[in-house]
This record gives sequence, structure tokens and C-alpha cells, in this order.
Amino acid sequence: MAQATQSYRRSLSGSVGAGMKSVFGGGGRTYYMLVHKVSSKYHKAGESQPIIVDEIEIGRDPRCQVRFDDSFTTVSRRHAAIVRDGEQWKLIQLSTTNSTYLNGHHVHKEWYLQNGDEIQLSTNGPKLGFIIPEGDKGKVSSIGLTARLNLFRKQALRPYKTGLIVLASVLLLAIAGLIWQQFQMDTAQKEYNAYVEKQEQEFKKLSDSLSSIQQNYDSLQSKYTQMAQSNEALAKRVNSLRHQIRQVKGPSSSELKPYEKYVYYVEVAYIDIKTPDGDMVQVSGKDIGWSGTGFLLSDGTFVTARHVARAWDFWKDASGVNSTLLQMKMLDERGGKIVAHYIAASSTGDLIEFSSERFRYTTRSDRSIEGIPLGVAGANDWAYIPSLKGGGGLKYDSAKSLQLTKNTKLTIIGFPFGFGVGFSRVEPPVSSATVAKDNLENGAILTTDSGSEHGNSGGPVFYMDNSGKLVVIGLVSGGVGNNTGIVTPIGNFK
Repeated sequence: MAQATQSYRRSLSGSVGAGMKSVFGGGGRTYYMLVHKVSSKYHKAGESQPIIVDEIEIGRDPRCQVRFDDSFTTVSRRHAAIVRDGEQWKLIQLSTTNSTYLNGHHVHKEWYLQNGDEIQLSTNGPKLGFIIPEGDKGKVSSIGLTARLNLFRKQALRPYKTGLIVLASVLLLAIAGLIWQQFQMDTAQKEYNAYVEKQEQEFKKLSDSLSSIQQNYDSLQSKYTQMAQSNEALAKRVNSLRHQIRQVKGPSSSELKPYEKYVYYVEVAYIDIKTPDGDMVQVSGKDIGWSGTGFLLSDGTFVTARHVARAWDFWKDASGVNSTLLQMKMLDERGGKIVAHYIAASSTGDLIEFSSERFRYTTRSDRSIEGIPLGVAGANDWAYIPSLKGGGGLKYDSAKSLQLTKNTKLTIIGFPFGFGVGFSRVEPPVSSATVAKDNLENGAILTTDSGSEHGNSGGPVFYMDNSGKLVVIGLVSGGVGNNTGIVTPIGNFK
């Protein structure tokens, strides 16, 4: 009989921690099965119950992973436990009133289990067979992912029933939020269609007005050819009008080409996860990854949004809690480590590889929920890697970004919803926006006339200077409602 080195206590690492290892990285982990030899309310005789966590409890308590109904009066509420000890498993006596037997022998404290052993709860009580599958069938990875997730819910989360209720409540709220968001989107679409029709009419009027202005200009130029001073004043006025027209119409496709080559589609390739107890798990970006936009500045700095570089810092948004990102953030906060590895591609075919560890960003917590820091869109939603790549980049104006005036027209280049990324090409779509108010609001630029879609995040936002050149003044951070965007000024960090 083994001697106990310390008292048994139910632990989060033995249930939830071990369950996450089995779900996300079960390659070398083993499991065992308990074969029920007596029918009960919860299990039939002959049923095999796979166990993928490092500790379980057996009894009539609802939090027990192997449960018997109240008709088994000689089974205690917490009768016995099975816990991992290195590469072996131990049967531990928990009940102070009812005995436990292993192959007919009374277990006083604990006993190591062997393949084929028979466990009995009390004299004449129910019996369980302890079976360890042989070879590769004994590894957790032989169980499908869907089945492992189901076992994780029943075995790792069952002892924490209150937590499950809270999680379910959050999920219901998230679903309600999605329904409301869909309703708002339908309403916004109707308003947008009416707005487009109105703008087309206004554009026709503007075109007619511009034609009239052009005719007047030609007449004036012919009439005052000999008046140099008047011609100079008139030329300045015409140039100003042409600049305003270009701002309304925006740059042409050919004018945008020199800027597009410095804009990159950013995608997660894979994620390295180190648990608090030192175990390493690698997850493919296709499973829980995300994408966004980044760009190169003229000094070689690579810039994107912080919620693209470190998505787990932004585990909750208007649509609700992202449970996967929340788990990653909790690991990061409690001694674990998350490192995301990215691939960035431009329209020229240029590829850049980097990891989240290389980014510089503010460690300031915008807000906190139940002690867990949460980043939000706005002034602090920036991340950059200095001197990542030489050979040119986008011109930027830090001072201008902090003092834009209302109604300034802006141009945005990015990859909303991944549009513009094909099998053999990368060509970022272009959108526009308008500055909604003078200067900044809570450290950020507010825009209107344009939404801020997922995937556009981290993309460059330009204004047109007096020479007709596009200059970066910020990056896409997020949106508020359906028509207000939030732009992080480049002057906040450069």
C-alpha cells in the first residue's frame, strides 16, 4: 500500500489545467477507462467511461465526475478519488463512513492501480473496472477533438458548476447582442441605400456645378490674359478648387499604387502557449487565429493595431466575450506565456515573418473586468516594430494627426473581412472617411461616413496635403455603432 505524502485536495490544475492539455495538446498524454459493472441512473452496466483529466472524484455528489444516484445508500457523496502520480494512477479513500475495496482488499488511505483492477465502493456496493488501453489507443490524441471537448466539459468543468452558470449567462448575452446587432445592420443598410441615392443626386449637381465653374474659368482666363496679377490670383483660386475636388473624389487607382505596396495583410501562422506549470502547446493559426492590416513607415517601422498584435488583450468587445481569447489572457496573467507568430504579405509579393514578442506597445490597462485587464479601441490601440525593414515606406505627419479639423477627408487602405486576399494575389481595398470633430476625443480621432470593419484594423489612414500627396496620420482601431470610426493618431507613439 502506498503511503500518502500529502493530503488530497481538489485542484484547478488537476481538472481544468489537465483538461486543457488534453484538448489542445494531447499528443503524449494517456488516459484510462472506468467500466461500470452495475447499472445506475447515470450509467449502464458494461458502459466504458474515458477519463482524460488528472484527478476525478467518485460518489453521489453532483460535482463528482463519476456519479451514482441516491439509491446507492452505501456510496458516500465524496467516496473516493483517482489521481495521477507521475506515470501511475492512485485510488484514494475519501469517505470517513463507507469503505473502498480494490480487488477485494480494504483501502485504508490509498493504493496504486494496475490495468484490470476492480474497484468496489463499500461492501456489496457498485463495482468499477480500471482499464488502460494499450499502445497508441491509450493516448488522448486517439480521441476525436469533439469528444475531447465534451469530456472536458463533463470532467474538467463539472466540479465548478457556478462557473458554468456564469459562462452560460455570458453566452446568452452574447447571442442576444448578435441578434440586436443584426437588426441594427438591416436598419443601417436601408439608411445607407437612401444615403447613396441622395449622394448620387448631389454628385450630379456637383458635376454640373464643376462644369459651370470650368466654363467660367475658361472665359475669365481668356478675358484677363494680359492682366498678370489677376491671372495669378485666379490661378491660386482654381488650384484650391481643384484640390477640394480631389479631396471629394479621392485619389485615383493609379495614384494609390505607390502607397499600396507598403500595406500588408497580416495573418497568424501559429501560436505558442506556455502553461503556468511550464508545459508548451502549439496551436495552428487556422484553429484560433485572426487577421488584420499593417504598414511600413518611411523610417522602416512596421505598424499595426495592438488588438492585431496581441488579440488576447482585447478579449471582450461590443459583440461579447471571446472565450478562447479570455482563456489565453488568463494564462498570460497567471504565469503562462502567449507568443503569436505572424506572416505579412504585400501586393508586390513581399513576405515578412515576425512574432508578437517583437512589438512595442503600451502596457497601460484601459479597463479591467473582475481583475482581468482589457484593452479597448482608441488612443492606446497601437503596436510597432522599429527598423523591421528598410527600402522605403509611407510618409507620416505626427503633429498633423493631433490637430485635424472637422470635415477633413481621409483615405483608408486595408483588408476588411479579408477582402483583397486571393490565392495568388494581395490587393488591398480602399475606403474613405471624414473627420467628425476638431482635434481629438479621448486621445483618438473620430470619423464618420465609414464603418471600421474587422480586417481593416491596423491599416493606415491618410489625409491629402496641399501638394496632393497622401500622408499617414493614424491607423484604424475600431468603431462605435454603425457609422462612427475610431482612428489611433500616429502622434500618440511616433
